[in-house]
Amino acid sequence: MEFVHKWSMIWYYILTSWRSHTVQLNKIYKYFINLIPEIMKTNATIPELNQALDLVNKTFEGNIRFKRIEQSGSKVLFTLTVVNSRLPGGRLNHYGRRVAAACWHVHGHFFDCLFKINPGAWVKSLDKTITKNAGNWQDWQIGSQARPVMYSDACECDYNHHLQFQLAKYDSYSN
Repeated sequence: MEFVHKWSMIWYYILTSWRSHTVQLNKIYKYFINLIPEIMKTNATIPELNQALDLVNKTFEGNIRFKRIEQSGSKVLFTLTVVNSRLPGGRLNHYGRRVAAACWHVHGHFFDCLFKINPGAWVKSLDKTITKNAGNWQDWQIGSQARPVMYSDACECDYNHHLQFQLAKYDSYSN
């Protein structure tokens, strides 16, 4: 029912926006972006992705899981999420509210683990290609003009302090 309400809201914007098309279309675009979950595509295998997830869960207290993981031809489509948004790895929106999604640090750490397992892997996400040598740990603005927030700040991770200890532990797993 909520989805139908969102469509009626979108049509209301379209029908009433003949004076300010740009502003209304911008609102509709932002609405659609929030409805579509981030789906990533990779050439890695499902067992490699599961192995990377196991390594990430050692850092984030077992709170990370796949929201979606499926084979699509020779590629694998997947989305990372959290079990509990109050535990490490949960993301905040630009208002500071908890979102059932994995934060920037989870994604970066997951990609690092995946590239250690399969150095030839690549991941496509949001029209960006992430490889072992490029694209990972790039930050971008996810808030609005009124409430600007960088993706790396949209969580409660005390990641820099936590990371130094965990990376030392992680390196011992990969050897």
